[in-house]
Amino acid sequence: MSQRQSIHKNDFIVPGAFIPQRIQNEKKRLKRRATFVAAAYSLLLLGGLTFAAGSYGGIVARLAPQTLSASTPMVVLTSTEPYNVRAHTSGAISQLQEEKEFLASVQSFVSASTSFLTIDLPAQSVSYYKQGQLVISAPIQFLPSSSSWKMPQSGLYKVSNKAERQYSALQEVYYPHTLQFAQNYLIHGTPELADGTLASSSDTGIQLLNSDMSTLHDLVDVDTAILVRGMVKEVSDTTYVMRGPKLQAGNYLIADVDTGTILLDGRGSQGSVPIASLTKLMTALIVAESYDLEAEVVVPNEEFVTSLIPRLSDVSRTTNYNLLQLLMIESSNEAAEVLSRDMGRDAFITAMNQKAAEIGMEMTSFTDPSGIDNGNTSTPADLLRLVQYIYKTHPFIFNLSIEESIVRTNRPDDFVELENFNDVPQLTDIIGGKIGETTAAGQTSVTLHTMKVDGSERVVTIIILGSQSRNADVLFLRRYLGERFN
Repeated sequence: MSQRQSIHKNDFIVPGAFIPQRIQNEKKRLKRRATFVAAAYSLLLLGGLTFAAGSYGGIVARLAPQTLSASTPMVVLTSTEPYNVRAHTSGAISQLQEEKEFLASVQSFVSASTSFLTIDLPAQSVSYYKQGQLVISAPIQFLPSSSSWKMPQSGLYKVSNKAERQYSALQEVYYPHTLQFAQNYLIHGTPELADGTLASSSDTGIQLLNSDMSTLHDLVDVDTAILVRGMVKEVSDTTYVMRGPKLQAGNYLIADVDTGTILLDGRGSQGSVPIASLTKLMTALIVAESYDLEAEVVVPNEEFVTSLIPRLSDVSRTTNYNLLQLLMIESSNEAAEVLSRDMGRDAFITAMNQKAAEIGMEMTSFTDPSGIDNGNTSTPADLLRLVQYIYKTHPFIFNLSIEESIVRTNRPDDFVELENFNDVPQLTDIIGGKIGETTAAGQTSVTLHTMKVDGSERVVTIIILGSQSRNADVLFLRRYLGERFN
């Protein structure tokens, strides 16, 4: 597990200070693009178009207009293809990871006299602009560990809650002067114990000096927009050169997770088939994006669905994080059902299907949160899209599937000595995955592996549906892959 990153302290920037020089240097270039940006925005208004965030290239403009709604700034991204305009009002936006796109969006908000926060993780700073004027820029003292759900992804968000002192049932600490966004992302001062003493060895959110955080807390209102530039992951180009014939049998797919390059295709059934507990990958994703993972949960005193290892019959309270442990490590059907109830089971299943449609899983359907029902169906290609989305936006889910505990917590684990169902004997390069099995689905598996290609470490996923011997198939395919690439 990654250690928290210590950040050097910078001087406090007083209210009314000039916009940082790197933004000033962009002014002339951005002004030259203003005419095109205005035209793109006019097209957006005339067409009444609003699109979900997607992945596409050729970005040439962005805008943060507040004329539609003063409380709802947006980022408009326009590709070089005609009429391809997308307006983002909330959520992850991968393009903002690029510094020039992030700075251009900041400048657009400034030009529109918007009040907003920026979180620039590579630059290790949090800044607040009031009606387009920079008021404070504060250095980040600590960042969340890379395996934590508290590490924000690049995107446009808004402050959902603020508190003078917020308690974490998982960490058993109080966070002073908090600003919360997207459920599990948090900006706060130095964590404290109940008696006010400073806490140690807790996995923090974005931690600032108490003095800076107190100032921000007083200045920033709920619903204030937040532009986030996340940590940059370097991905090198790799050419895969096959050694030998492509495998013909089986319903499987092997792909490079970062690039989506298909390495081996089993050419099995082209239709949707039952996927069993691979369903829980989507369940974990909905929880990660909709729930406070550190919140305490009351476990209903009633009969649960069957799990191979019953854990909840004698438990009255736990946390969403501990339920995710059971879900991902022991494939607990009990945990899946309890997690779905906070949103409402039907609403949770609806959210699962909506998310599938959002990320392009066109041949996928979910009918329960655990995968017991045979109506949970998908294809290897659709599951690849799900794997890529989770790996890019919520990698802690895969980390949790192989590690019993991925964060340092002050609260003892509610469940100990968990049995990890995702291990494959004789393989040591697995960095995440999920298995499943029902009569209709057979044995199913998603595993993520590290491998060397031309001296570069890559992450590949092996997706198998309808297997009769899952571990043997994963082992064979991984070895076959290793023999045929540099």
